[in-house]
Amino acid sequence: MHATPPSRFRAPWLIVTLAALGIIALAVGVVHYAPSSCAMPALTAAPPRAAAPLRLAAPPGDPAPSFGEAVFYNAGQAEDRCSIEPLTPGGLYASLPAGQYRNGAECGAYLDITGPRGTAQAEVIDMCPGCTADQLDLSSAAFDRIQQQSQGTARISYQLARDPQLPGPLAVRVGPGSTAGSLALQVLNHGNPLAGVQVNGRTLSLRSDGYWIAPDGAGGGPFEVRVSDDLGNDVVLTGITLRPGALQQTGVLMYGAATPPPPQPEPSPAPPPVSPGIVAQRAPATTSSSRTC
Repeated sequence: MHATPPSRFRAPWLIVTLAALGIIALAVGVVHYAPSSCAMPALTAAPPRAAAPLRLAAPPGDPAPSFGEAVFYNAGQAEDRCSIEPLTPGGLYASLPAGQYRNGAECGAYLDITGPRGTAQAEVIDMCPGCTADQLDLSSAAFDRIQQQSQGTARISYQLARDPQLPGPLAVRVGPGSTAGSLALQVLNHGNPLAGVQVNGRTLSLRSDGYWIAPDGAGGGPFEVRVSDDLGNDVVLTGITLRPGALQQTGVLMYGAATPPPPQPEPSPAPPPVSPGIVAQRAPATTSSSRTC
């Protein structure tokens, strides 16, 4: 028998098969090494960042305004930790949170406050123990200037007033219980925060209720009182006497000018003079006998 010769077509089919396998492997490689960014879905937009919170109150003396919230109270019924009295009914007053009260260093200073309704300049008279670090407690009259009371609160900006207009010349109150051996003084109408008080050359220390203390006293008086504020204003008061509890008015301004007194109504013009002849004339008295029916 003759052996069957090998087919001429086996080799081509083998080549075709190998070629097909190569194409498949190449395709798999292309898919495997595709950049990962092509296979990932499109990134969604990042959510908007929350608005920056209102910053807490600036340190005292910082000229930049602080931001926060205002509430209101009846100043006449507060404790009044600054010992400023008497308070004017309807006056513009502010109470600071403990951190800004600075143990009484801001007593008698003024704040410029801006709210939704307008502005107010309020005197610092108290510390608010229930206030947060960025919250002011205003007298009802001061709050009315910046927001309607029906709103309850107001977003505000505020800062220490610089050289506010003074309500009048400086006044000094010798603290109740003061003696020649233990002296307490309160200075009023100074406008800016006070930097220091001296009596007869002796430096006093500030107490948290707004009084300046000489624990060893300064003698029986009269006293020379030197008053300095944070902006460099400096005055000397003389003739202050040892009268505990008494408010002693001076004629000395801490700076500038005092608030002018409210305008007085002009007097009504005098009536025109009346002729003496007319004034002297009188109608004759009428009696019952002269009446006619």
